[in-house]
Amino acid sequence: MLRLVKVGALALSLAGSALLATATHATAQPAGTTADSCTIIAQAPTYANGTVTAAGEGSCRPLGNDELVVTEVTLTRDGQTVASDWTGCEYSPCEASASAPNRSGNQQWCTYVEVSTMEWGGNLKSWGRHSSCENASW
Repeated sequence: MLRLVKVGALALSLAGSALLATATHATAQPAGTTADSCTIIAQAPTYANGTVTAAGEGSCRPLGNDELVVTEVTLTRDGQTVASDWTGCEYSPCEASASAPNRSGNQQWCTYVEVSTMEWGGNLKSWGRHSSCENASW
């Protein structure tokens, strides 16, 4: 599956698990500047109207010339992935979410958030993965 997302003047393609970027302009940051720290927030899944939603964000500073924050959110039910999505942003914080229908019975729902920064040319640096699980009976 190939997915193309336009983010400002940067285009992201997701093919399988490979993330590729092309740039058409430079930002105001000095050339060669890259993020030197990122904060990852994974929110516990929430339930509303029969749907469970996982959400999270990555906040990286400073963002460099043609650098994106890439936030991927994965929702699991009893340890199995049921939904995931990602967002690439030219700004910080970069938020993403993923949702799936609830099913009868009690399950353990968890949010996993992985944050990376990507430079022009596809150089991807992972800043880690955080998680948070619900502790309610829906």
